[in-house]
Amino acid sequence: MSGQDVHNLDPSVQGQWVPIAAAAIRLLTSKVGREGMTKGWALARPYVDKAIKAPNTYILEGAGGGGRIIQVRLRKTGAVVFRLDYFPIKTGGPNVLHYHIPPNLKNHYEVF
Repeated sequence: MSGQDVHNLDPSVQGQWVPIAAAAIRLLTSKVGREGMTKGWALARPYVDKAIKAPNTYILEGAGGGGRIIQVRLRKTGAVVFRLDYFPIKTGGPNVLHYHIPPNLKNHYEVF
């Protein structure tokens, strides 16, 4: 997201979103490098933008346990709409940048 995009946000939303997104981008870059960050953020950004534009509908969450980088959930039900993770898909395997989307959040879609 460019600086111009951030300045166009409502200040109350911008203040909540910027630290979460910045932390996610830093974490992505540290884990998978610039190319992985670019690919991962390209997938996450539409969901993050949706959460920013409708903060009463969505919850934006940053890094968490289990290798989560960023997650968007529905505020009403708590259902996950999108999650970007960096951890092994198979037990004992290498860490892999992947994402989850409904209807089956158990499916892993590899990014990088």
